Amino acid sequence: MALVVLLGGINLLLSSSSKKLLPASISNDLKQMSSLVLGAAEALKKNELSEAEALTIALAESQWTRDPFLSGAEPFKRGERKMDAAEEINFLYSGYLDAAGRKMAIIDGLEYNINEELEISGYFVREIHPTKIIIEAKDEQGVVRKITVPLAE
Repeated sequence: MALVVLLGGINLLLSSSSKKLLPASISNDLKQMSSLVLGAAEALKKNELSEAEALTIALAESQWTRDPFLSGAEPFKRGERKMDAAEEINFLYSGYLDAAGRKMAIIDGLEYNINEELEISGYFVREIHPTKIIIEAKDEQGVVRKITVPLAE
């Protein structure tokens, strides 16, 4: 961008409508600046991107079909995510609320009550304690496992 501004300034000075003669020092400065700009442009042409760099930039700029930060195979909506048996899930239990005997837990940024299904289908909040929660998971074969998640400090 600076190169374009510099070239535009040089062009403006050189192509003014009035044909005034420039002092010799300004003329020399313009010649030096022009050669500097042309040298910089030539150096930029020599430093072209490699094929791998060009491909990386093209892929980054293209439309992504799924969120690369999700651990699942594809994006999901609440309650629609299917988990493989081998896939490990890490929950973040970050908050506890006990209001008039009604316990709530904040898990992965969302509020849940006891026996409520999590965002990931097949996972239910079974117990809520101030220092931990118990999540129950039931897989497709009917095997139930309990996951204890401590409160994040």
